[in-house]
Amino acid sequence: MPYASDYIEQFTYDNFEHLPDELKEAVLRSSIFLFLKHPKDMLTILARVFERIINADTTDAKLKDLAAQYYRAMSADMQSFKHLFLERRPYVDVAAEQLPKFEFNTLEVVYHLPKEKFIRDVRSFGRMYALEFDPEMLKKADQQ
Repeated sequence: MPYASDYIEQFTYDNFEHLPDELKEAVLRSSIFLFLKHPKDMLTILARVFERIINADTTDAKLKDLAAQYYRAMSADMQSFKHLFLERRPYVDVAAEQLPKFEFNTLEVVYHLPKEKFIRDVRSFGRMYALEFDPEMLKKADQQ
């Protein structure tokens, strides 16, 4: 695309702060892609994109982190970054029904175990309560 750098550059002017974060991320990724293909044309534009995203007050923290990671990776080893960024990724064709069912924000996701492994039976809480506050009550329950 012969005028791609001009299109990207239009996004980096005054209204960049008001763009949705999804569009800012697309501009960042597109700028990096074009920079890796045409470094001379994109160097100043990419620098402006990094500056606008990293230093903006309105940008999402996730997007700022992503931009900072890209910047550090490019600064550390450009050839490795170029290889990773431009590498073709395989297409994953998995139906939603085949994916494991997890309840997010629980230990189930971290340990890949069913939630039943982390939830005690209600009776065990009653036994713990009895141990803490009334040991005689526990003896009576054991006798029955």
